Order: sequence, then structure tokens, then C-alpha cells
Amino acid sequence: MGFWGYCFGWQKLNIKPGELVLEIGPGGKPMIRSDVLVDKFLTDSVERGADLVIDRPFVVADVCALPFKDKSFDYAYTAHTLEHVDDIKSALSELARVAKKGCIVVPHWHWEGCWNYPFHRRLISVRNNKIVFRRKCTLFEIDEAEARSETKQLIWRLISRNLEAFEVRYEWHGRVEYEIIRCGCPDFVPKKTASVKEVRSKPIPLKGRFKRWGRIIVTRILRWFWMKLGWLPRHTASQNHGSIALYGRRKKLTVRDEPRR
Repeated sequence: MGFWGYCFGWQKLNIKPGELVLEIGPGGKPMIRSDVLVDKFLTDSVERGADLVIDRPFVVADVCALPFKDKSFDYAYTAHTLEHVDDIKSALSELARVAKKGCIVVPHWHWEGCWNYPFHRRLISVRNNKIVFRRKCTLFEIDEAEARSETKQLIWRLISRNLEAFEVRYEWHGRVEYEIIRCGCPDFVPKKTASVKEVRSKPIPLKGRFKRWGRIIVTRILRWFWMKLGWLPRHTASQNHGSIALYGRRKKLTVRDEPRR
């Protein structure tokens, strides 16, 4: 994703001016239009490409048990997150519960088949307006030493320049239509997974640090400008318990009285 795609790619999504947007699993590059960020792993970056960027309201929570009341958000966005989740039914149910509509972005099975990330649990595609999750089986338990580095480099050059062709982008409204398939073989079990107790960072080269801080600065400038234009929400729904700072002011955010278990 280039600079213009980062700044204005969200306009392709069904997000109306003033709508409150939740993002689950933002990683090191949150979508610029997201208003509230959620991630389960605050300090462990073993399953993401870079350490978390927390430049706006942030909540530590599990996508399978989100601590928000029903329909608290107008839009829920999650990118490259659900392929990591074990209990996919609960995750999809929670997305549809807390938001009125949203978008799921995940690697297409073409990408996963070529790369075989050791912590991704599923092959994903879209069929008949449903997002289809196929559980990876033991056939994908291939040691990293078996991978050919030259081949992976060639594949990554192809994928990185044509990202959308290797992604599933599934927008939903009201509910998520999905299908889950298992092949009958024993499930693939990731050899390394993130933990809420671990502290594991990803080293960032100097060029990457400049890009990271550049995105943060551009994000703050554009979001301030969009707020003045009325594109961002100035308030959230009423009848709430708890508050959170949005754009420098204390605003109400709908959260549950008790966390879901």
C-alpha cells in the first residue's frame, strides 16, 4: 500500500461521514479512518509485522469477547487478523454484535498457499457472497528449513506489488455470512503464537522508523482536518458506562458493565 492508498484507501469502504469506526488488530499500521483500536496482545509482536502503533483511543481486548455493548459502532474493520484466530465463530459473532456493518480483510488462500505463515490457522476465500474459512491441516506442518528463500523472495515481490489481488476484502452489513470447512485431517497447530504475558518486539530498520513516524504525523494532521470537515464522529452513542478520550475531549464509549467470558 502506497502513501495515497494509506491516506485515502478507506474511501472505498462503506463508511459515511461522522460514523464511529472500530478496528480490531491494527498492528503497526492502523487504518487512518479508525476511531478506536482493539488488540489482545499489547507487548508481543511475534504474530505481526511490527510493534503496535497506539496513536488514538486503544482498548486491550480479545476479538472473541469484545467489551462493548451491542451496535456501539457504526463500522468494524479488521485486516489480517482473523486468520490468526482459533475460535472463528465467536470472532465473527462479536464483530456483528458490536457493529452495524464492517469489512474483513485477510490473505486469500493463494497467498497463504504460497507463503504458509507458521501462525496462520486458515485458508480463506469468498464463495456465493459468503466468506469461507478452511482450517489448515497437518499437511501444512512444514519446517521453515524446507522453504526456499529465493522462491519466497520472488513470491513476496509479486504479492507486495499486487496486494489487493492476493487479499480477500469482504464487506458485510447486519451479519457476516460465512462457512467453515474442515478436511477431516487433524488440525494444523501453530508452532509459535503470541501471548499476553510475553514481551517480544520486532526490530525496525532506520528507514522503517522514518516511515512509521511519518504515518503517525500524517494521520494526526489528516484526522484533525477531517474532524473540522465533519467526516469524523464528534460524539458516540448515549446510555454508556465508561468514557474514552476522542480528539482531545472526554467522550462516552459504550462498554459492558462486565467483560464477556
